[in-house]
Amino acid sequence: MSHNPPHVEEGNDGCGIVPRAELVCVPEIDVQSFDSWGDLEAYLKSYSKRTFQIYSVRTNTPVQKRNERMEANMSCCRPIPEEFKFCNKTYVCTHYGSPRRSTDRGARPHQHSRRIGCEVQINACVRKAGGWKVCITKQKTGHYHSVGEEVYQHYHEARTVSDDEVLATVQTLHRAGACRKRILEYITENTNVQPSMKDVHNLVDRLKRESYVFPSVEERIRVILEDFATQPGNLTRVYSNGECTVECISIQSAHMRAMFDKFPEVVLIDATHDTNGNNYKLSSFMIHDAMGKGQHVQHCLLENERKKTLRIACQQFKEGCPSYDSIAVIMIDKDFTEIAVLQEEFRSARILLRHFHVVKTLPEQVAKEKYSLDMFTKNEMKRLVQLLVGAPSEEMYDNIISAMKIVLQSDAKRQLWFDYFDENWTRCRERWSLIFRGNIRHMGNQTNNRLESSWQKLKSLVDRSTSLDDCVVSILFWQTVNEKMWSRSVNRIGVYRNNDYDKEMNRLLNTVSLHAVELVRQHYDFALRSTTEYRYYPLGPTQLSTVMTPDEYMLSSDDWSCSCIFRVTRLLPCRRVIYYRKAKGYNEVVPESIIHPRCLVKNYRHMSQVTAVCDDVEEPYEDRSISQRSTMRSKNQNEKFKELFGLGRQIADVGSRWGTSEHSMLRDALQKFVTGVRRGYCPDLLFANDRIPTQCDSGPQPKSDIRTETASQSSYGELPATQSKTVVQKDIEGLIVPLGVDSGTQLSPNGRALQAFIDDLDSANLNPVDQENRTNSSSAQTDQQFNITKSLETVSPPETGKQSDSVQEAEMEQATNEVMEERSASESDATEPIQPKWMISKITRKAGRPKINQAARKTALNKGLKQTSKLVTAIAAGTVPSLKVLLEAVENGASYKYVKPLRALRILQQTKRAKITVFERRNKQPSPVERIMSVLPKLQLDSCDSQVAIFQNRWYSDHEERMRSEDITVMTGGVVYDIKTLKAMRSWHKAISNYDGIGSAISEKATIFTVPNDILRFPEFDRDSVTVLVVWEELKNAANNMNLDETRLLFFAVINYNLDHWCAVAEDLSKNEIVIYDPQQTQNRYESLKTFVKAELLLLLPQGNPSKRRRFKRIEWVPQLDNYNCGVFVLLFFELIILEMEPTGIDGNIRPAMQFFRYRYLSHVLTSM
Repeated sequence: MSHNPPHVEEGNDGCGIVPRAELVCVPEIDVQSFDSWGDLEAYLKSYSKRTFQIYSVRTNTPVQKRNERMEANMSCCRPIPEEFKFCNKTYVCTHYGSPRRSTDRGARPHQHSRRIGCEVQINACVRKAGGWKVCITKQKTGHYHSVGEEVYQHYHEARTVSDDEVLATVQTLHRAGACRKRILEYITENTNVQPSMKDVHNLVDRLKRESYVFPSVEERIRVILEDFATQPGNLTRVYSNGECTVECISIQSAHMRAMFDKFPEVVLIDATHDTNGNNYKLSSFMIHDAMGKGQHVQHCLLENERKKTLRIACQQFKEGCPSYDSIAVIMIDKDFTEIAVLQEEFRSARILLRHFHVVKTLPEQVAKEKYSLDMFTKNEMKRLVQLLVGAPSEEMYDNIISAMKIVLQSDAKRQLWFDYFDENWTRCRERWSLIFRGNIRHMGNQTNNRLESSWQKLKSLVDRSTSLDDCVVSILFWQTVNEKMWSRSVNRIGVYRNNDYDKEMNRLLNTVSLHAVELVRQHYDFALRSTTEYRYYPLGPTQLSTVMTPDEYMLSSDDWSCSCIFRVTRLLPCRRVIYYRKAKGYNEVVPESIIHPRCLVKNYRHMSQVTAVCDDVEEPYEDRSISQRSTMRSKNQNEKFKELFGLGRQIADVGSRWGTSEHSMLRDALQKFVTGVRRGYCPDLLFANDRIPTQCDSGPQPKSDIRTETASQSSYGELPATQSKTVVQKDIEGLIVPLGVDSGTQLSPNGRALQAFIDDLDSANLNPVDQENRTNSSSAQTDQQFNITKSLETVSPPETGKQSDSVQEAEMEQATNEVMEERSASESDATEPIQPKWMISKITRKAGRPKINQAARKTALNKGLKQTSKLVTAIAAGTVPSLKVLLEAVENGASYKYVKPLRALRILQQTKRAKITVFERRNKQPSPVERIMSVLPKLQLDSCDSQVAIFQNRWYSDHEERMRSEDITVMTGGVVYDIKTLKAMRSWHKAISNYDGIGSAISEKATIFTVPNDILRFPEFDRDSVTVLVVWEELKNAANNMNLDETRLLFFAVINYNLDHWCAVAEDLSKNEIVIYDPQQTQNRYESLKTFVKAELLLLLPQGNPSKRRRFKRIEWVPQLDNYNCGVFVLLFFELIILEMEPTGIDGNIRPAMQFFRYRYLSHVLTSM
């Protein structure tokens, strides 16, 4: 069957679809009547799926309307029963109808429409056929488009999941945190539909909405918090402001309150973002428990971080935790608002700044443009700041400050920097410097890492798109998990034992927390060493001093306290207390009695049973309103902007839910309103009748009632001083109504749209004027009257005729009296006020901040800090590192006295390749070398040499004479160098590695000579650990995989004989020959070594060449005559075995030979560094 449908030109409908020239026919419906419309639609659904079609209802006629029409026409037709609801329906193809023409204005030029003029339709109506039936009256089954399974799968209706079991599983997967792609994979594998990602998103959102028992977020949060408050000891509060917007939601469980009551010394406070879609900040209070973990003691969701809101969170914490006076330390970042609030609310606590914030903020200040620092100086200052934060002593702190002054170089820059630094940081250095806050109980907390770590785990459950009610549920869930983990960890029954601990430490392990034992053990091991020695003077509190350092500490035997940082900050016995008790002969050097009670297991194991939380609050759950503080100050521009911006958000939120025509009227009205504001006066609206109800009074209203309620509000305001009476009468049509118009004035459509919008706003937001200003300036407020009338029945343009001043004044006075009478009447008739409901703030979601990956830069950071510490050491020694010192060292011979300033020079790091320019010296003089503290990299020095050679060649070709290198300067990176300085830099690169090797060797020797002699002469070895080394397995694998007849496999071992003499053993597995070497060549020692090798070593060695028998050999070279060169002889023995040589030429020259070999092996060590 063919048919020529109406031609549709491509592009006229905006979608470029042309119908087929031939019809595609499908089978007709084979059932002609149905008992109900439901049966017909169920059949159509099955029929559509079977024939790959999509039908929709085009038109329908209600039964009631048809019966009324028949009755009005006095027809003899029988009325159709009302149970059918519809008299007839027309079902059409989804591509039915003429293509929709685009009305696009350019914002969305590319549009798509299904309509292509397909004429397929099915008509059905209710008829009397033995009984009332739904009968098919007409069918058209010829489509103008392709019909088939492949096309059918592209329709949204065909991609809809309808299996209840699959839908239930999808909802479970979503609740479990499965991503949308995994849900798509599950649907594809378990159903025949082929949904797209957009379909999955829509499906998940629909299931989420259907799962809600309560329609609004506010109601769901209220139910969640009320259920949480039913548990004994739990507290939760919701604080809302005068606009009924929630500003703070606080959550405290009974476990939180008990934890703070037990461990109140340290509180960590901070706020995080991106936990919910309403942009509420999660502010948490956390304590440091006895096991070294962080435990939350309060969660607050804050609408903002203003002083008033932060004070509410602090006051609520104090209400739930009455023992807040026990707080010794509060750890925060440097938020001045937060610091001010905490100082007011917790006067007895010491506020500390976390180190990460200081290390982050000061480098940002250094990088500011006003200091005009080059890249080298910026990097040096950043590293000096990090060293300053962790300075271990006041002397080091002062040295770093001195280094800052040297690095800045310019007096103006020094003045500018230290003015800022002294004003903002030096005055509060006891809050952030390690050395100046060592006298308080901060329990080793230098950052808020415990709090940050807990947030990282929580954010695996929530993100910036999570609804606020889901965020509250996730917070409560994760808090419950943490509480169960705590209970599980402290209530385990059993005995702890550590094989590395002695009897006393193992006893302590079962009475004190593991974290405290690990801290005490370090001091315990040090105090019990035989080499540890303290001198003490029993004068009042015992005075102790170490032998090796001049440090002195005050120790009290009454409470076993000490003045050292560890005892003061950790509340645990230090090495001096343990040493003193050992010296005095106490049976237990670390008894339970000298441990702080917070660390004892018996004090916190059954905390819920022994800790009495003071429950003096009235209700576990309360809705509280925030009292507005009166203020007489003028608002600044920021506050005005935020207030008006909030009103604009409410306009957008309400207007976006309106229909298209109402939205257009509202948009036009607002445009005229903006026009009036730009002209310099405030447009006014007149309404009448009753007071407009706010959301605080009646709660959120349904959309269907947006334009059907009647209410009113009267308010007073003052026109700007520049606005005259004639300006007041100016009119923007449909928006501004003159003040003289009476209550019968009618509004235009635009005015009615704006008026309907105002019905949905809070009354407090209609006129953004301070409440205090209204109270204190009543005479000015009565100058004008805003009589707002809500009339939706009649529409007419506002009056624009001129009126005399007397008529205006009379009407204003009359309007004022009427409003005052209505207000007094409404107040007298008012019943008991309704408890206000609160609503969630609709704040625009902010963009997230990029995360800082500190691990990626850790290696470079440590390297830079190490180099900067060399700079501080050199400056403290009295020499300023610069290229001037380098030139002096090159001229005088680079002896070791220049090691500190030369090692402090840094290789200049450049982010991009610097331009190199060569000049004549007379045209460009070199920069002062005493102000340059870095050297160029080797590659850049090579580039400079190349550019100089090119310049000299060009000069020679132009002048036929060679230019001397002394007459050339090179500029790169903004600094000008002469050739002499470039050569000195190259020499520095060659010498610095040797300086580093010599420095390492000297440091190693200095360490060795500071170790007591008995430790060197009688070292302790773990004999059992030697037998489990990986080398034995590797040796066996090598012997099995090698041809020992062709390849040598050697094994070397060093043996410390009697802890005072080095001997050696070497085995050639190819020959199965074991060589035992004793440098002093004594018979008894050889026999003992042979016995040891047979009993201990041969069991670990692999079987050598099977064709040869294993035998022992004793080697006799020049004997060792002294008692200190045995190590050199052993090294020489290994070298000669490898080379298969014997020593010659050292007879009678043993001493100079050993000296030679000592220097030789030391040079090998330095070369390998």
